[in-house]
Amino acid sequence: MKAVLNEIDGYDHSRSHKVGTPAIFGLNFQGVSTAQKLPASDGLAGGYTAKNVPGPLLVKNLDFVNTEIGALTSEIGKRHLSGSTTVILSAKHGESPPTPPRSPASTTARCWTASTPPGRSSTPAPPTW
Repeated sequence: MKAVLNEIDGYDHSRSHKVGTPAIFGLNFQGVSTAQKLPASDGLAGGYTAKNVPGPLLVKNLDFVNTEIGALTSEIGKRHLSGSTTVILSAKHGESPPTPPRSPASTTARCWTASTPPGRSSTPAPPTW
């Protein structure tokens, strides 16, 4: 993520040279997909602990992606690029718990909202775009 933040600031990925801000960025977060499939990692249970309830490993990875997307949108805002930037979030794998047919995005959002502790936002930081 640091490389992308450097590029938003107009530098190359290592922040060594000023090169201008690219028109397109691409990020690939595999952690959520992996956490859905693994039985456990780092002492945390993966997958779902109950129907539509993500396990601790999946929650950890959802938190990570949430934080990274928040950093991305925050940096875009700091550089006054919000008016000329479109952020598109997409899922490559889209696995979801076995439930009646639904879109993977709605299933993940429903699971995340159901598992979010009280007093904590169930959505990423409010976008400035």
